[in-house]
Amino acid sequence: MIIQSPMIQPAAGQNGTRLPDDGFPYQCSVTMLRRGRVTAIPWNWHVCLCVILVEKGHLLLRTTQNFVELNEGEAVYISPNMLYLLRLPDMAEECTFYLQLFDMQLLSGQYGSIFEQKYMMPIIRRRDLTYHCIRPDSDSHIQMLVALRHGIGLAEMEPFGFEFGIREYLSRFWAYFYKDIEDSGLLRDADDFAENPGSPRGYKNLPDIERIKLMLEFVHTNYREKITVQQIADSAGVSMRECSRCFQRNIGLSPVVYLNRYRLRISARELIQTTDPIAVIGERNGFSDPSYYTRMFRELVGCTPKEYRGLAMMKTP
Repeated sequence: MIIQSPMIQPAAGQNGTRLPDDGFPYQCSVTMLRRGRVTAIPWNWHVCLCVILVEKGHLLLRTTQNFVELNEGEAVYISPNMLYLLRLPDMAEECTFYLQLFDMQLLSGQYGSIFEQKYMMPIIRRRDLTYHCIRPDSDSHIQMLVALRHGIGLAEMEPFGFEFGIREYLSRFWAYFYKDIEDSGLLRDADDFAENPGSPRGYKNLPDIERIKLMLEFVHTNYREKITVQQIADSAGVSMRECSRCFQRNIGLSPVVYLNRYRLRISARELIQTTDPIAVIGERNGFSDPSYYTRMFRELVGCTPKEYRGLAMMKTP
């Protein structure tokens, strides 16, 4: 079954989104971003493997280092524990995309297998390979996209034995993916790199990334409470000054601005999904002053909460 996912966010108390523990380490969800409703997915990361396929429209992927625009029919692999944000590009009206999450053992079988050691770990352990775009510009990329679509189709229909089929198509995807990465030269000196993760080629300032994850997790878990910058800093064991610098370095916002934007995005979802009074929604999400809530909402979204709710109702099919 494909999960209808209007908003993806880390589960409370977990260091990144995890797969359900039901014996089949795979999950497929579909998300629609739409101007005037949900336009962005908060900063997030996964402890498993992730592939996103754009079904309709255009999608902007932002990491702590880059912006990448994905067009309809394109996909992107996102490595475990990479911090990223998804949103509509400025001129786009809507986008629908599928997100497939799966554990390495779904494809590799037992720990230490040849599939794990030869084909998976050389890619997963490279900290400089944080994401990889898959566009229909070569035969191998087309084969990858076809395999992803077959897997999504099985997840949607769930025919008898669909679990075998999903594993087959993801294995086929990974075989082409590995060959594409190998041909591009990104696997050269993999062993040397794994032993020297501080290499200039590596993921920028890895300890910094781990600190921002801890602080984001604290915000995502406690955003309804009256939390301070000091508490956010304490969650990662850093000073308030370093907390602010870490937020600016990695996501370009101060801790207070990020907290308020996160609260506003959650409140925007509740304006659509509930009939609760606007003042109640604002207070529930950390804005005790209705006037301040309205002003902050207008600055971020471009309209008042009341206008936003009205526009969303008009756009609902």
